Amino acid sequence: MEEILIFKANTLQETDLATLSQLLNINRGVKSGNFDFLDCDNIFSVVSNGITGDEIGTILASCNIYAKELPD
Repeated sequence: MEEILIFKANTLQETDLATLSQLLNINRGVKSGNFDFLDCDNIFSVVSNGITGDEIGTILASCNIYAKELPD
């Protein structure tokens, strides 16, 4: 079942995004991901296909991106 997960993230660098993109692309639980750089909170949204918010948080942290999942 697809679910949209929303995170508030720290400031991001282009180099972080390249690594993150690779990690998300190999994870079958992630359908797509998107950063909103125009938002002051650097919102990151993920269309999940089974992956949890905690698992996304771990992937983000491995790329030096620290994020907090926002409630529905």
